Amino acid sequence: SIPVLLIARVASYLRSAKLIIDWHNFGYSILQLSFSPTHPIVRLAKWYELTLGRTSDGNLCVTEAMRDFLLKNHSISATVVYDRPPQFFCKASLEKQHELFVELTKKFPDQLGITGDLDHDLNELQLN
Repeated sequence: SIPVLLIARVASYLRSAKLIIDWHNFGYSILQLSFSPTHPIVRLAKWYELTLGRTSDGNLCVTEAMRDFLLKNHSISATVVYDRPPQFFCKASLEKQHELFVELTKKFPDQLGITGDLDHDLNELQLN
């Protein structure tokens, strides 16, 4: 969120647009993985994120827990929009998976370690 929130806030003001934030996590909480929760950079990041977050015109989140946390702890009202794939997404059949990997092998042989020499490639894959 740093520095995106400030840039987005300024851009929305200059363009007379609404700023909608889609909350998935907090940047300051990710910083806490590397720094203590009381570290000045974490405290500054938390202040920055939540202060600018309160200036948004709307907020979305993907869980009720996040919505409740935002409201209770930071007075930010958010609407829950569940993050789910469309219904037409489904597991590909074995045949479709095979077609995909054959196509990827043709397009990206170097990245997959494919030389074109079947005996060599099978030995490399320890399939022979």
